[in-house]
Amino acid sequence: TVNADGASVSAGSSALNVVAGAKDANNITDYAVDLSQTTKDSLVKADTALQSVVTQIDGVDVKTVDQNDNKVNFVSGDNVELSANADGSITVGTAADVNFNTVNTTNLTTTGTTQLGNSFTVNNGGSYYTGPITDGDHITNKTYVDQTAAASRTEVAAGTNVANVTSTTGANGQAIYTVNA
Repeated sequence: TVNADGASVSAGSSALNVVAGAKDANNITDYAVDLSQTTKDSLVKADTALQSVVTQIDGVDVKTVDQNDNKVNFVSGDNVELSANADGSITVGTAADVNFNTVNTTNLTTTGTTQLGNSFTVNNGGSYYTGPITDGDHITNKTYVDQTAAASRTEVAAGTNVANVTSTTGANGQAIYTVNA
């Protein structure tokens, strides 16, 4: 209590209420200073507000963010690109150039030239294979097939004591040579 006749007390903001009482016989005015109802309501909300956030990946807790540790760091991973936007949002996307160990797909549509390994190219002009022919079930190229077909033809010529050689075509398209003596 202050005995200061003529003194006044006022609230510095709307967060407080100041109510002056009547002067008593000793010339003392009692001022009741209290929080405004708006301030009290705000404090109740603050007491019940979320105090921490738990971040998770696939249901597994990663970090608890609270007032003492309030930063979450997003880190770009393999083939992932993160972008900070002007509105404060974060965009997560696939990087423009990616590398994967395995890709499985039902259908694949590409444009332009597609390179499969070092030896097979597909583009609008056709498909080209320039690699080695190593096994019977591997892809091959026309040049190899033409060379192999030419090398596999049989030529029969009349020799000593042979009158002639005639050729007919068998049921499977094969050449049949008859040697007449």
